[in-house]
Amino acid sequence: MMCGIVGIVDTRAKVLRAEIDAMRACIVHRGPDAGGTFTGCIPGFAVGLGAQRLSIVDLTAAGNMPMSNEDGSVWIVYNGEIYNHAELRTHLEGRGHQYRSRTDTETVIHAYEEYGADCFALFNGIFACMIYDAAKGRVVMARDRTGVKPLYYAALEGDASYGSGLACASELKALLRTGRAPAEIDPAALEIYLALGYVPAPYSLIRGVRKLPAASFAVYQAGRLTIERYWQPSLAVHRPRRSWRETVDETRAVVTGAIEGQMMSDVPVGVMLSGGLDSSIVAAIAQQAAGGPLHTFSIGFETHRSELEHIYNLDRDHARSVSASLGTVHHEISLDDSGELEPLLRRLVAQLDEPVWEPSFASIYLISILAREHGVKVLLSGDGSDELFGGYPWHPALERLERIERVPGLRAALALLSRAPLSSEGRLRVQDLARKYRSSDLAKYHAQYEVFDAGTRARLFGRSPGSDPLDELIGPLFAAASGGSLLARFGLAELVLWVGEHFNQRLDRMTMAASVEGRVPFQDNAVVDLALGMPVEDKIRRGAGKAPLRAAFAGLVPEIALQRRKRPFAAPAMSWMHGALRPLVLEALGRDSLARLPGLDPDVALDPLERFSKGLPVRQEQIWTLLHLALWLDDLKGGRFYAAASDAAAASGACRSAGAEVTLLASTEAST
Repeated sequence: MMCGIVGIVDTRAKVLRAEIDAMRACIVHRGPDAGGTFTGCIPGFAVGLGAQRLSIVDLTAAGNMPMSNEDGSVWIVYNGEIYNHAELRTHLEGRGHQYRSRTDTETVIHAYEEYGADCFALFNGIFACMIYDAAKGRVVMARDRTGVKPLYYAALEGDASYGSGLACASELKALLRTGRAPAEIDPAALEIYLALGYVPAPYSLIRGVRKLPAASFAVYQAGRLTIERYWQPSLAVHRPRRSWRETVDETRAVVTGAIEGQMMSDVPVGVMLSGGLDSSIVAAIAQQAAGGPLHTFSIGFETHRSELEHIYNLDRDHARSVSASLGTVHHEISLDDSGELEPLLRRLVAQLDEPVWEPSFASIYLISILAREHGVKVLLSGDGSDELFGGYPWHPALERLERIERVPGLRAALALLSRAPLSSEGRLRVQDLARKYRSSDLAKYHAQYEVFDAGTRARLFGRSPGSDPLDELIGPLFAAASGGSLLARFGLAELVLWVGEHFNQRLDRMTMAASVEGRVPFQDNAVVDLALGMPVEDKIRRGAGKAPLRAAFAGLVPEIALQRRKRPFAAPAMSWMHGALRPLVLEALGRDSLARLPGLDPDVALDPLERFSKGLPVRQEQIWTLLHLALWLDDLKGGRFYAAASDAAAASGACRSAGAEVTLLASTEAST
């Protein structure tokens, strides 16, 4: 079940039920179907747990949380879905565990009773949870392998010491609502945000608040917090060499099994359909498994630049064609750049918890609202496929680069080419190759993904160029991938950072803002393991990526999706930036506003804005990164960040429009 969870552990005083309820009130949108609070106390510490439930599996009250084991010695609040829970349940019942519901929540409880923290490695799913173990005097937290479900935590005293306890929550706004974490910016996290355009774990933008890393569990006991990984993404997967036909057959079986497994639900399941290969595969398999009409959803755009609307609406048009071919029940929503665009953007930036540079999160939110209005509470997405199967345009280029780097004397030839009369596209390719040629993995990643480069960031923060906090995140990922090809090393880093920390954040916050559950079949355990162990030459054939997927689903997926070139799932960002949102950009990023950004030199930050205001070429990601940061800070400082009333009202409205029955803060309390 998808939910919002909160918790407080205090070694010095009882946890007040009212404080847990106040935290829950901030995240009603994550679970408007029911809510509950548990408080307990044993020698050494007190605990309070809270949950807001979005009922997906077992819609009865038996699935409400907080939930306990048979004797009440273990309590859980849980956010997620364990797709292999039926198999685990059969095993656990054979070991004597007794169930009171059909939920996977109970499977997590009983698996923890049986195996302790080792249980998390058994789960195939998306989850975050807090488990209170009264017998052992501890609280255990965990997150899924690729970080789909979030979990923030902070020391009660607002510093790095957890001796007096900690507070935890699915969303940052609920944690800040306690007042235990001061709303001060972490300068290291801010620099990483300016480098990547999002904030990866373990950082958060708030000083003293951290995100539990994906594939990790944390144990709080005797005043100490310890964190361990239960899974490490690796290229060292022992997989016998297969023929091309065997690879295609295995890909078909594994991907089909993942999508079918993620149809597990007692409520309607739909698909976010862009008309590209990944979402079309998901829709085709889901349509076969649905046993009835499958609902698909897409978005179109209307802008003041009507001559470009056909480009902005390629996803919508392709989705129509794929839907017609598959026979799905298709729904569309349209977003124009009217006066409603700015307030929508402002509200959603706060809803994200932490800003991300891409404005496409608005599309996910509106698609989720549309799904909810049509009675669909679960949406499948294609996120993760490109990173795992070499689907981006730069992936074949990386494969070629690794071969080119073996050619001696090429640097001199690149220097000559850079002075030759070339087209603008040709010049950019030569410059990109020269920047990456025989550079380190770190330098290549910087060149591909940085929003503001290290030198600019040093000037922004008024410090001497030196160690880069970004390298502390990326370095270990490439070290763990040593021995693999360049593309394989990049793919692993992209899976952990680009997918786990960026795509999954925007998917979770935007779907849950509409009280909808987002699932990602391409991040299923079996699919990830398959892709990490697959040779590059199987992923990229004849210069094209995702070759096994195209071959595996030819004949099932419409030809228009098989042959379509990769396009990002994006909004008309350039049109918005130069059109309807231009006044907002100029106001929010003016000198006075930039001077309020903590620790940044406004003169350096003004450079991209001045280029923008003069109509000169500018990297749009720099403008969006600064704009979303400025809007987020305005909400944070203005007290709108965790406005419970508006969030609850939005959740209630979305649910009622779908004909659902909504009970906000229907508190069920328990104590030990």
